Amino acid sequence: MKKYILFSIVVLAVLWVLGSTQPTEAATINAASCSYADVSVAIAAALAGDTVSVPSGSCTWPAKLTITKGINLIGAGVDVTIINSNVAGTLIEYNPSNRSLNSPFRFSGFTIDFNNKPPTTSHCGIYFTAVAGIPQTRVRIDNNKFKNALCILAPHGAFGVVDNNTFDNSPAPVRNDFCYQYGLYQWENYPDIIFGADENNLYFEDNIFTNMSGGMSVEQCAQRYAFRNNQYYESGQSYHVLIAEYET
Repeated sequence: MKKYILFSIVVLAVLWVLGSTQPTEAATINAASCSYADVSVAIAAALAGDTVSVPSGSCTWPAKLTITKGINLIGAGVDVTIINSNVAGTLIEYNPSNRSLNSPFRFSGFTIDFNNKPPTTSHCGIYFTAVAGIPQTRVRIDNNKFKNALCILAPHGAFGVVDNNTFDNSPAPVRNDFCYQYGLYQWENYPDIIFGADENNLYFEDNIFTNMSGGMSVEQCAQRYAFRNNQYYESGQSYHVLIAEYET
C-alpha cells in the first residue's frame, strides 16, 4: 500500500510540473467599443501575444495611443471600424517596453482618418520607436485604410511586412527621416540582403497609394525596404515616387 501511495504522489507531482510548464494560450480581449478609453482598457488587460479585438463603429480619439507590448490589434474591417484623429502628430505609437522579446505585433482591419492634423517634429500618424541594435522583426500592418496625413507611417526599426493597405491623400505616406536617430540602423551594420528571406527588412506588398502629392521619403536613417506589387497614383505636384537618400 505504501508503494502505491508513493507512486501516486510521484505521478501527481510530475503531472503538476508538466502542467505548470505548458505555454499559456493567447487570449482575445474584446474592447467594449472603438473609443479611445475602451481600446486602452483592453490593451492594458492584454499580455504579449494576445489579440485585442475592436468592434465596428466610428470613434474619435483625443490622445495618442501608446502600445508597449507585442499584441494583435484587430478591427472589424476597413470602413467598418473607423478611427478619427483629433491629435496633432502621432496617433498610434509602438514602443515595446521589453524589446529583447521581439514579440509579434500586428495592426489590421481599421480605417484611420488623420484629418490632416499637423505633425509635431516630423512624427507621422503611426510611429515605431527605435532603439539602437534592437530592431523589431515581427511586425505586420495589413488590410487597413489610412488617409489625410502629411505623413502616415514612420517605421523606424520595424521589420516585417506592410501589405494590402490603402494609403490615401498623403504627400509622404512613408517617412523615415528622423535625423536624431541617424546611425541606429545603418546599412553597413547588416549582412547582405536576401530579398524574400531576410527578416531584417520591411516589405511593402500589394498596397495602393492614391492621391500622392509627393513621394515616399524613405531616407537618411538607412532603414531597409523592399517595395513590390504596389500601385501608385499621384495627383497635384509631381515628384519621384521614392525619395531615397543616405547622409554621412
